[in-house]
Amino acid sequence: MQRIPAKELDDLRSPLRFLLGHTELEKEMNSLTLALAPGGEFTLTGQPKGQEKRVTRLTLTVSANGIITGIEIEETDGALTRFTFTGEVPNAPVPADAFRFAAPAGVPVVDVVAPA
Repeated sequence: MQRIPAKELDDLRSPLRFLLGHTELEKEMNSLTLALAPGGEFTLTGQPKGQEKRVTRLTLTVSANGIITGIEIEETDGALTRFTFTGEVPNAPVPADAFRFAAPAGVPVVDVVAPA
């Protein structure tokens, strides 16, 4: 198992970087387009810079008030990853002990250093 601080997470397959606002789409995507989607939502679609050999297309579906409701990533090998988000409760109180993880017995835990 690899462990990395959430603030350093930069993997496109993780929706966390988008949900936390760790992106500047205009700087990070080529051919960025905006289109109207069903239900009054919008899609932002582009090709991530520096990911040309791995990712063909990344699409964010966003509500009119700016809430991300979906993420779709199409990879060059045809793999498609979709995330759908519903029932968002902004800034909901969460007890500190709600997020405890214990690696299963015998699984090594490696602290990962994010690339510079």
